[in-house]
Amino acid sequence: MTPLMLQDALVEEMKKLFADSSYKVRTETVEDEPVFKPFQVFKQHIPVPKSDDDEDPVPYIIVRLISGDDPGGKTSDNTVKVVIVIGTWDNDSSAQGHVGVMNAIQDIYERFSKNPMVGTVGFLMGILSG
Repeated sequence: MTPLMLQDALVEEMKKLFADSSYKVRTETVEDEPVFKPFQVFKQHIPVPKSDDDEDPVPYIIVRLISGDDPGGKTSDNTVKVVIVIGTWDNDSSAQGHVGVMNAIQDIYERFSKNPMVGTVGFLMGILSG
């Protein structure tokens, strides 16, 4: 599995993992009725807006490849560092927006603690390590 194949597999896994979850969408004012939707999942970065009218991507997850190594050439396993960025928004006066992020992190951790396989080939080790 190449690093790009791993990234694609992780994007699909995040979509599947959070398919039934929803998070607050940015609204014009605090008084507006809250709107919720599932995470949008992106590879590497959020899309560059084409105009001021483009939809805000929040809530989102970004699966970002940050570095890699192929220490032994074609006969060795690749090592790839992946960062999963979680973006949410919450305008509630209780200032508890971090709770949604922490719950998402926990869901990801639990998923890969139970089964570190991604797709049919890849294997992840060191999830959420520094």
